Amino acid sequence: MSAQPFLFPSDLAIRLLTGVLTLLLLIARPGPPVIQAGPLDEVGYTDLLNLLGASTPTGAGVPVSQIEVGSPNSADSEFNSKVITRIPGGTSTASHATQVGWNFYGNTLSMAPGIDVIQSWNANHWMTSGFLRISTFGEPVTETQAIENHSWVIEDGSDSAAIEILQRLDYVVNRDNVLVVAAQNNGETSPIPETLSQLYNGLTVGVTSGTHSHGQTYLDGSGRSKPEIVAPQLFTSYATPMVSAAGALLIEHATNTAGISSATNTEVIKAILMAGATKEEFSSWSRSTSQPFDTQFGSGELNVFRSYHILDAGQQSASNSSLVDPQGWDFATTSSNSFYFFEIPEDQAASEFSAILTWNRNIENGSLFPGGFTPEFNGLENLDLKLYHAGGLIPGSMIDSSESSVDNAEHIYLNDSLDMGSLLEPGQYALEVVAPSTGVDYGLAWLADFQEVHQWAASTASAAWETNLNWSVAGVPAEDWFATLDNTTFVDGQKAVINTDSTVYKVRVSGSVGRMTLDLPTGTTLSSTSDVEIRAGGAITGGGVLAGNLQNESLHAVSAVETLTVTDQAQIAGTWIVVDDSYSQVRGTTTGSFDLLTAGNITGSFSNLAGAGISSHLGNGYFLETLTPSLTAMAFAVDILAALEGDANGDKKVEISDYMILVDHFDPGTPDPSHVWTQGNFNDDLVIDLSDYNLLAQNFDPTGYAAAFGDTAHEISFVPEPGSASFTLIAILFFSLGSTGTRCRH
Repeated sequence: MSAQPFLFPSDLAIRLLTGVLTLLLLIARPGPPVIQAGPLDEVGYTDLLNLLGASTPTGAGVPVSQIEVGSPNSADSEFNSKVITRIPGGTSTASHATQVGWNFYGNTLSMAPGIDVIQSWNANHWMTSGFLRISTFGEPVTETQAIENHSWVIEDGSDSAAIEILQRLDYVVNRDNVLVVAAQNNGETSPIPETLSQLYNGLTVGVTSGTHSHGQTYLDGSGRSKPEIVAPQLFTSYATPMVSAAGALLIEHATNTAGISSATNTEVIKAILMAGATKEEFSSWSRSTSQPFDTQFGSGELNVFRSYHILDAGQQSASNSSLVDPQGWDFATTSSNSFYFFEIPEDQAASEFSAILTWNRNIENGSLFPGGFTPEFNGLENLDLKLYHAGGLIPGSMIDSSESSVDNAEHIYLNDSLDMGSLLEPGQYALEVVAPSTGVDYGLAWLADFQEVHQWAASTASAAWETNLNWSVAGVPAEDWFATLDNTTFVDGQKAVINTDSTVYKVRVSGSVGRMTLDLPTGTTLSSTSDVEIRAGGAITGGGVLAGNLQNESLHAVSAVETLTVTDQAQIAGTWIVVDDSYSQVRGTTTGSFDLLTAGNITGSFSNLAGAGISSHLGNGYFLETLTPSLTAMAFAVDILAALEGDANGDKKVEISDYMILVDHFDPGTPDPSHVWTQGNFNDDLVIDLSDYNLLAQNFDPTGYAAAFGDTAHEISFVPEPGSASFTLIAILFFSLGSTGTRCRH
C-alpha cells in the first residue's frame, strides 16, 4: 500500500519554541546577534577546550537532521563549508531554523562546528509521507543520520495521532540507533505538549531557568518526568541544539577512539549526557526512589566536560570478580542482575556520585498484513538501579536505589555539598542493574567526583576524651582534609579544640546524641575552602577566626549558640567594601543569644534578634545591615556590611559626620584595645591617628555610594571617585584637625 498523507486537524499546530518577543527582536535587528560565550562556558565546553586544545572533538563526521517548519539560511557565514540538504516537501528559509543551526553546528557559535552534513526537513513532511508515514501502513523510512534535532512541538491535537507519532519515532530510534533530541514548550506553566515532549527513547530538553513546560507525561504511559535535561539558553529552541551538539561531540570521540565505539549506541550517549549533568544551578533539585528525575530540571544542566570524562574513562563490564573504575560506562544486555564493583581509594572521598541507567522501550510491528506496519507497544521493561556498600566483591547494605515503575531511565545521585546524601568515604561499593527479564539492551554511566580528604580523629584516647568534654586534633591538617565532628556518645556534650592554624576542605559540626562544640581559641584560624555546616546539636565557641560558608539544619534549642561565618566579599578598586552573607535558623522564640566569632575581624553579639539594625556594630567596620525574622518559621536573614574605610557610623557614606567622629576620638598616643572602628580606628592598629585620617580622606565623598543589598549576586554598585569639591572640603578639614591640636578621649 502506498503511503497516504496525514491531514492534521485544524487545532493541531506546530509551534516554534522561541516566543513572540524573540521574533519581534529578529525583525527589528536583522543579521546575526552578538552571542556571548556564557552558555558554552556554563556547560563545560570552554573547560574542555582548555584541556584538549586542538584535539577537542568537533562533531566532524557526524551526520545530522534538523526538523523544523523552515530551513536554515545556507548562505549564513556560520554555515560556510557545510552541506545543508533541503529534503523535498516545502521547506523555505526561516530565521528560527537559522538560529537553531547556529547553536547546533555553527562555525563559531556551536560546540560542534565540525558537523558539515545536515538534512533539513519540513516537520509536516517529516511526520507524514516523507519519513514517519503516520496514518499509513508504511514502515518509517530508515534514518541514516546520527542525530535528529526537533525545536518544535505539537499541542492541542489528536491524542491518537500524537501517540502514533511517538511510537513510530521510538521505533526508529530502536531500529536505526539515532539520537533524538526534542524541545519542551516555553513557559513554566505551559502543559507538556503531546509531541515530541513525551518520547521514551529520546532526550527532551528544557532551559536552566526553568521557564519551560515540565511535569509528568499523560500520553502513552503516564507519570514519566519531563524534561530529561536542561541547557542555559533563553528559549528551549536553542537549548535543544546545544544538547544535540554535545551528543555529536561525544559520538565523534566514541567513533574515532579505539575501544569505546559501543558508546555510539543511543542508550549510552543518553546515559553519559545525563550522568554528567550538574545540579548546583538549582535550589530545589530533587529525586526519589520512585522518581529518578526532578520534574522541572530533569537530570540537571548539560555539562559536556564531565560527560566527556565519563566517555573517555572507557567501557567497563559488570563482573563479580574484578573492579571497575569510579567513573565509566557500559553497554550491555540483561541476562541476570549485574554488579559493578568500584572502590574509593584511601585518603579520598567522593563528595558527589552520579549514575544513570537507560534503556529503550520496544515498539513492535503489529500489522497483520505482509509488508505492512502498525506500531504496537506491549509494555515497558522495568529495570532498576541500586547502590550498595561492599567488601571483597560482595554487596552489603544498600545506600540508595532508583526503582521507577514507569520511566525507562533510573538515576542515583549523591552530593554531600548539596545535602543530597552523604559522601562516599574510602571503601568498596557496588552498582547493581536489576533486570526481571533477559535480552534488554541498556546503557549505564557513572561518575564519582573525588575530593582528597582525611578524617579528623582524636590525638589519643584519654580519660578526658572518654568521660568528659575535650580532645585535640593531632598535627596540622592539609587543605584536603574533611573535618567531620559528631558527638555520637555523650549526652552532656563533647568538645573538639583546634590548637593550631588549619585549612581544610570542609567543616561539619553536629551532635547526634548531645552537643558537639568546636572550640577555636583566640589566636587560631580555621579556614574552610568549601563550606561550614553547623548541624543540629552543633556549636562553635572561642575567639579564633573561622573562615568559610555557613549552612544550618536548624531545629535548635533556644539557648543554642550559633556561629555566623562571613566570607563573601566584593572588592572595588583594591578596597574591601562589603561582606554580604545570609544565615537562617529556626527558633521557637527570638530570645536567647546570637554570638559571632571573629571571622575576618567580625566579632560581637546580640541578645534580641528581632530588633537589630544598621546601628548594630560588629567590630572593625562591620555592621549588621538587616535581620529579618519570618513570622512563621522564625528564620532570620542576616546581611553584614563592611563599611568603606572611613565610614565610622556605618551609614554607607564617608562624610563630615565620620570626620567628626574621628576628631572626637583622635588619640595617636599609646595603643589602646578599646579603640575601635566606630571611633575612627580604621586600620586596626589600636591608635586613632593621621593614618586613619588618611584612609578617611582617600574615600571621602559627601554624596556617598549606593550599596545594593538583597540581590542574589551580592554585588555592590560603582563607588565614585571623590570629586574636586570633595578634595577641597577634606583638605579644609585636615587643616582644621592640624590647627586644633590633638583631642584625646578621656
